[in-house]
Amino acid sequence: MHFVDAKGILTKNNGFYGMNIYRGCTHGCIYCDSRSRCYHFTHLFEDVEVKQNAPELLDAALKSKKNKFMIGTGAMSDPYMHCEEQLRLTRRCLEIILTARNKNRLFPGHITFIMGCALFLFFGF
Repeated sequence: MHFVDAKGILTKNNGFYGMNIYRGCTHGCIYCDSRSRCYHFTHLFEDVEVKQNAPELLDAALKSKKNKFMIGTGAMSDPYMHCEEQLRLTRRCLEIILTARNKNRLFPGHITFIMGCALFLFFGF
């Protein structure tokens, strides 16, 4: 794993935005499209690149946007790899997204509950 200061965090493609905090993966799935040479990795795929300034970049990017849009994450790697447990970059970015346009000061305290409900509805736990 190595850390970089990225220049940007959101990439636009066909009207949708993607956010990849990590580049590369340690799972080693043989079917993973992200291993393709077309993505121009300059390091081994298993040597995860961590965009350590992702939350700050995302906060700045969202403040500069005037219209609502969708953000997808995890297209180039699993956003919940083992390093996320310590780094918590994905969680911090999700908190920024959830609070970006909400002026209610009580809302941030309910993020864990809201995320739990979303996982329950999505996975049916």
